[in-house]
Parts: sequence; C-alpha cells; structure tokens
Amino acid sequence: MIELSHESWRSVLDASTQRGIAVDLVYAAARREELHAELSSIRSNIIGMAGEPFDIEDARQLGIILFEKLELRPVRRKSRMYSVRADDLKMVHHPIIPEILNYRTAISSQAWINSSKETIRAGRIHPTFTPTAIGRIIASHPAVHSIPTPVRSIIVADPGYTLVEADWRATHLYLLANLSSDSELAELLNNGSDPFEEFAAILFGQDVERITAHQRSVAKQATYALLYGANHRTVAGRLGLLEEIVKRYEIELASRFVGVHRWTQKMCQAARKEGFVTTIGGRQLRLPDSQDPRLREQAAINRVLQGSESDILMKVIPQVALMLSGIGGHLLFPLHDEVVTQVPTSEIQTAVGLLRSAMTELDQEFAAPLTVKVMSGPDWGNLNEC
Repeated sequence: MIELSHESWRSVLDASTQRGIAVDLVYAAARREELHAELSSIRSNIIGMAGEPFDIEDARQLGIILFEKLELRPVRRKSRMYSVRADDLKMVHHPIIPEILNYRTAISSQAWINSSKETIRAGRIHPTFTPTAIGRIIASHPAVHSIPTPVRSIIVADPGYTLVEADWRATHLYLLANLSSDSELAELLNNGSDPFEEFAAILFGQDVERITAHQRSVAKQATYALLYGANHRTVAGRLGLLEEIVKRYEIELASRFVGVHRWTQKMCQAARKEGFVTTIGGRQLRLPDSQDPRLREQAAINRVLQGSESDILMKVIPQVALMLSGIGGHLLFPLHDEVVTQVPTSEIQTAVGLLRSAMTELDQEFAAPLTVKVMSGPDWGNLNEC
C-alpha cells in the first residue's frame, strides 16, 4: 500500500504558489490578437457552410443546423436535443465539423488568456492547489490544469532555467495490471510495445504494423470504456463502430485478461455492497448515488483507478521536490498524471534521471513498473522528448 502524507505534498505546492510561475506577457498579448482574427475567420466559414447566421455556441441552434438543415446523421439524441459534444461530433463527417471544433478550441484559448489577466502579478501567476474528492489536484486562480494546449506557451521558464515535464505512460493500464495481478497484461506492458496499438490490433483484427493513429485512438477509448463497465452498444454508438465488432472485442478482452476481468467484477460487487471503493493508498472513496447500477459500476472502476493514480502522485510530489532541490530546481505544478518542473539549464540531463527515478522507483513492488516520458523546453508549449 502507498503511504500518504498530506502535509508533505501540501507544503511543496504551497511553496510553488508563493514562488509563482513565470508567464510570457508579450506572447499572451500577441496570441490574444491572433485568436480574435482566427475566430472571426472560422465564424465566417461556419456561417457560410451553414447557409444562414446562427449562434455557434448555442447547442440547440447548432444541433438544428447540423442535423436538420444539413441533414447530417446525429450520433445521439435525447428528447428534442441533439448531442453536439466534441466526442460525438468527431463521429460526424462533414467539412463544417472540423471548423466547429477549431472554433471551440479558439474560444477556450481566448477565454483562458483573458481570464488569467486578473491573476498575473509582476509577470507571474500564483495558482492555489487543492485536491478533489477523488484526490486529483487542481489549480485555481488561474486554472493551470485547464490551459488549452494551443496557448500553453504562455507558461515559461525563468531566465537560466528550462521546463522539464515528466508524465506516466498509460497509468490506468499499469494500475489495472498491478491491482488485478493480471500476468498477461503485465507482460504486455513490460515488453516495451505500445499497448494501445496492441489493443487496436485485437479490435480491428489486423497486424500491429498496419494500425493507424486514428485506430489507436479509437481502441484506447473503447478499451477504457469497456474496462470501466460501459455497455458494448454504447461504446459502438459513441465511436461509430459496429456493435458485433465491439462485442467481440469485449469478449476477447475478458478471455485474454482474466485477472482484470475478475478484479473489475470484484470491485463492482464490493461497490454495490459497501457503496465505496478503496484506493491503493487506503483512501475510501464514496460512490455517487444513482439508480442505474451500470453507472455505479463505471464510477467504481474509474474512482479506484483515478484515486490510486492520485495517491501515487501525492507520494511522488515531495520526492521530486527534494531531489530537484539539490540541483537548484523545483516543482511548478502537477497535472493529473504528470509534473511540470523547472531546473537550471545546465542540469537538464541530471534532472531527467532524477525525475525518472522519483516517478518509477516506488516503495511498492509492481509486477508492471510504471514508465515515464520526460520532455524539456523553454516553454510549456514547446517541449521535446529527452
């Protein structure tokens, strides 16, 4: 079991809040102007394809344009409302869809830059870090964890320093292998191949060498959804796959990874009986009230994995801070299954080794040891793998 110390990780993040994180004000101002022009262009393209003006941000109006006027096939519909969630729109094929998704990304980027202006003091932000009920650490004032990828370059290293980011690969799969003691999954993860390409090969029934990036992405979504307890019909509809293909894949997963299947069934039974799940760190997480047993089962698996991931991150944070302090570096902020740090530029290689050690050499013996990817660069939007 992972032993947790609330005060140790809290003190590290409090120090980060006090020290602050550097931001590029020139970049922010220039990006704000670019986004204004970009939004105007995208808006015109969307209205042109729609054939009439409408409020792109109004879900009802957007649904009517897409699925009634343009007669596209909706992925889901509830009552009189069409689903216009990003995941569902990605399953719809029409030139207007990429424009809508680009518009949303630009809107969220613009909103983050505008809202962060009030929190910047002397070229720095001082986010406050708090854990959610599950244990995930989130930042507020500003919400660093929700910075849209296209504007991450606003976060920069201090002069003489370089940002170094380390994140675990496929954390939930590794946790599944270890919590369930599934030797088959552990072997798959330990052989050095991309696990999601392996899953895609099973799902699509073809050689790993022929798997495309899109197929890998679909397989990743399908695998996690099924492991969390989603119905194969729901997964098929959400991902635009034939039901019989997803059903066959579900059966294949259960027969090949027997330990995982047995463990998920055990977790679901315990959740129904106790109303909570226990993380790897010994924390009990209550499940949300729901009359739908399948939703409670999905919540059970999801919470024990996310909670256990958070346990490990809370354990790692003070170790990372302590190791980096010896070379003049420090942790800036955590983000779900990764940490963003800054170190003196002359110490990058040393920092890479320290981060790999801190994030993979845990007190608990794992059959499938966690692996980590480390990247570095001058700003958060321009990182290269080390």
